[in-house]
Amino acid sequence: MRLAIFSDVHGNLTALKAVLADVKRQASDWVLFAGDCCLMGARPAECLDVVRETADLAVYGNTDEWLAVAPPAKPDDLDTEKKQAGWQTFEDRLAWTRDALGEERLGWLSRLPFAQRLAPTPNAADDLLMVHANPVDVLQTIQPTAALQMEKTGFVFEDTTDEILRPLLENV
Repeated sequence: MRLAIFSDVHGNLTALKAVLADVKRQASDWVLFAGDCCLMGARPAECLDVVRETADLAVYGNTDEWLAVAPPAKPDDLDTEKKQAGWQTFEDRLAWTRDALGEERLGWLSRLPFAQRLAPTPNAADDLLMVHANPVDVLQTIQPTAALQMEKTGFVFEDTTDEILRPLLENV
């Protein structure tokens, strides 16, 4: 069984179409969407419609949750004008995207599950668990090793140590 898994479209219709064209060329048996469909891009409604028509299974991501369920809490550390302006820009994007999606599409997003389990073979050891960030919390990302982050980007965003990973993965 050939699976295509994609995520983090963020309203970028051009990129979504390119990915799905490649998925079609690869002749995937199942197309799975792992969250973050709409927020931050210019074509949120169109992206949601394409994902809804294309994906056999889907889960929500953190930005989908912010749009359809509840926005994140306002940070306590907006102590500079730059941080305040950044938060205002985020709130404006959130409101614009919600308006662009409308209630019906927001309802679809709100009904997406946190996780989907897929059994590609009769062997339970082959089961796949699809989530957006990790199997416990959609808001807690798992980053590459600090060494790999430094090599690729020149800085370390967050070091995901084994102590952080163990509780996130112990029941998978």
